[in-house]
Amino acid sequence: METSALAWIGLAAMIVSLFLIPLGLPGVWIMIAILFLGVVNGMVSGWIFFLLVVLAGLAEFLEFVAVGRMTARYGGTNRTFWGAVVGGLAGALMSHRRCRPGQHGGPARTGGGHRPQGVRGPGDHRDRRRQPASGLESPRKRFS
Repeated sequence: METSALAWIGLAAMIVSLFLIPLGLPGVWIMIAILFLGVVNGMVSGWIFFLLVVLAGLAEFLEFVAVGRMTARYGGTNRTFWGAVVGGLAGALMSHRRCRPGQHGGPARTGGGHRPQGVRGPGDHRDRRRQPASGLESPRKRFS
């Protein structure tokens, strides 16, 4: 294949991977992989590639720090933060499993999955009080 055609294909793949980043997918690392192919084919300098890998690593580190700070700010603990990190890595590594929606009694078949006893979901209206429609009505008194 001609060199310019490979460059255009790489550019198109990088633009697509740019739109993957807001979805939480590894768009930056896909771009790095494309650049690695450019280094192998002699279209990209090794120093440029190294610089961009360092910048991508720095961006990942800054994201890691920001998530840690937001976890602490909104009431999460150190344990929940590390649990989320380990769970995210495990989910990324185990994503090759062939589980389909609804398999093993999942949400598609049971209408929402299993909730532990005492945990209410979004469709559970047993304990909600009616809110007044306007400021003129008095709220219902709550009896204990």
